[in-house]
Amino acid sequence: MANLLNMSSVTTSPEIGNMPMIRARRITMILLFLLLGVGIHVNAPMAQADNPKVVIDSLRRIPVFYEGRIMPFESFASKIVEEICNDAKGSVTFDLRNYTEFQVAGGDLLKDDSGFKELFPEGKRSWKPSELVYSWMVEGEKWENIPFIHAKHNKVRKVIGLPVADMAYMYAAPSDLSNSVGDGNTVGGLLAWLQKVDTKRSQAMAATGSFTPAAVDEGVNELLRRYEAFRSISLDASASLTHSPIPVAGARGNFMGTFDRLFNILTQSNAQGETMLDQLQMFAQIQDADISTAVNQTFAELQAIVDQTEGLRGQGRAVIGNQIIPSELPETSDVNLATLQQAVSQLPDALGSLEAGFRKQDERLAVGAGNLSESEHERFQAMFFELQSKAIDLKSLAIELNAALYANRHTMLVTPSMNPYALSKNRDTIQQIQPWISIQAVLHGDKFIESELSAAREVKAVRTAWSRAANTFRNRTVENRGSQFNIHIQSLITALSDLGAQANSSRDKALEQLTSIDRDDDLIAYTKYPTSVDDLTKLDAELSYNSMDPFLWTFLLSFLALASFALSFGKHTHKMYITGMVLMVLGLIWTIYGFYLRVRVTGWAPVTNMYETMVFVPFIVSVLAFWFMLLPLTQASISKAWNLTLLPFRIIPTKKERPATKSGEDSTIQYVATAARLLLLAGIFYF
Repeated sequence: MANLLNMSSVTTSPEIGNMPMIRARRITMILLFLLLGVGIHVNAPMAQADNPKVVIDSLRRIPVFYEGRIMPFESFASKIVEEICNDAKGSVTFDLRNYTEFQVAGGDLLKDDSGFKELFPEGKRSWKPSELVYSWMVEGEKWENIPFIHAKHNKVRKVIGLPVADMAYMYAAPSDLSNSVGDGNTVGGLLAWLQKVDTKRSQAMAATGSFTPAAVDEGVNELLRRYEAFRSISLDASASLTHSPIPVAGARGNFMGTFDRLFNILTQSNAQGETMLDQLQMFAQIQDADISTAVNQTFAELQAIVDQTEGLRGQGRAVIGNQIIPSELPETSDVNLATLQQAVSQLPDALGSLEAGFRKQDERLAVGAGNLSESEHERFQAMFFELQSKAIDLKSLAIELNAALYANRHTMLVTPSMNPYALSKNRDTIQQIQPWISIQAVLHGDKFIESELSAAREVKAVRTAWSRAANTFRNRTVENRGSQFNIHIQSLITALSDLGAQANSSRDKALEQLTSIDRDDDLIAYTKYPTSVDDLTKLDAELSYNSMDPFLWTFLLSFLALASFALSFGKHTHKMYITGMVLMVLGLIWTIYGFYLRVRVTGWAPVTNMYETMVFVPFIVSVLAFWFMLLPLTQASISKAWNLTLLPFRIIPTKKERPATKSGEDSTIQYVATAARLLLLAGIFYF
């Protein structure tokens, strides 16, 4: 090492004078190696997370609508993985070698599970979020017995009936929850626990009007949310419809909840104590062909939906003689998906006819009262206005019901919806109607897609590209699997772009149903499918942000700057101070670049949430500190600059005039600066 650093023996007196420089170089090299080493440590998991046989560069670029904005598939996948696995920092690693169901004493794999052997041939593997979520979507059945759902709390694991060992077991498999039997203290498993908690909640609400769940109850609910997220993202919309407190494959909790909200509008009483259902039953008997026909058609479609879904609840509703009443129905999972799709797809048209009939009657009453008294005229006007408003809400929910048949809460939304009420200023935000539709709807919703989009060619192209990509991904023995998969995903991106462009055009026509006052033009522009160069550049900026994680590098640079400043109090004051200043400037520049990427992605100032604020405030402190450290060099210039802010003339004369020190040039500059400030001030107030 001495030779490498040009060092001689410390006993050689002529070289003693070089020791400070040698030590400074050594310290500088240590700082650089520390920065490089930490950078390698940060990026190493990402490099190892890829399956070398799969290229996901194109997959991560697919535009997806999620949580109120358009983002690349990579960001969507990271959020899903964080929700389910509680970890998505570039990659997530599952080490299943500690799980006894997959291991014998010698360490060999015990369970003959094809999914496990395909997904984890060595028992441990790192996954990038994009590849992991895509695997859940196209081969979810292979993950049924794989523990990957975050469940590290011992008490929660006991409720499920899972092995407990502090921090040795952190995950649960989907089958662990769907087949939960509990341990010796929680007989009956998860379902019995939920029933017990529901009983405690009912008793507490009846006694005190409030209920506070125990810590273990909150832990179980959190685990159920993670499990539900997996069932949502792995939904195969061609599978049979299921519904249960603990979701299983084919569960359509979003569909059942949307239908309940639709039904609640029908059965909710108004100020006069009447329900819309009561009023519809009355209109079904009148001679007005427009309204009675629409009412009967609406009842028919609702009956068909009830017949197919309510048996799943055990306690159902039935339409008997145009009356929807509670009835005892046998519990069954035999749901004819084709019949259900037919009824659901026709319900929006029936409700549209109903709304048109009520609007027509309302317009007639607006012209004149006819033979009605003034009080009757006002009562009928109010009634038809209320019915028209509720019919619009029902139609909006009916359109969303079509989309919910193919998507749960966590889903990949890939193209704009034709539901105009999702883009209305007066939309009900509680209903959470999505402005885009899911990939499962595009793949399996024949009747729904036909009514939504006039894009048979584009839909066929999407289905073909998706099928080819999924088949290539699932077949791990196919030749050139990685490159073939990437080619099919690129075809999928092209097909989705064509479909999105067609959806933008079709949606513009659907929005004609809204008045110019009711249109939310900002939301319409915000939710258009990204086809312009600017929109695609924004997605690329988000991908760059995800890859670089700029604020992590800001932390590293700032830490090294702090170390350099600390060392500057020693013998190497000048060199370490300059090194610290350089590292500090690099950190500030990198932070500005990170803020630029975030603003480019979101369109908001970088102080709109706690995370951004916690980054922005130290950034400003660092800028002020840097300014303070430069004061010895800039003080004179700053003082002169402040003089330019003075007015070029005195407003209030002083008794004792100061000697004139300003030159004519300074006076001219002050006049120019004052004029510029006045113009700027006028512009601010005017615009």
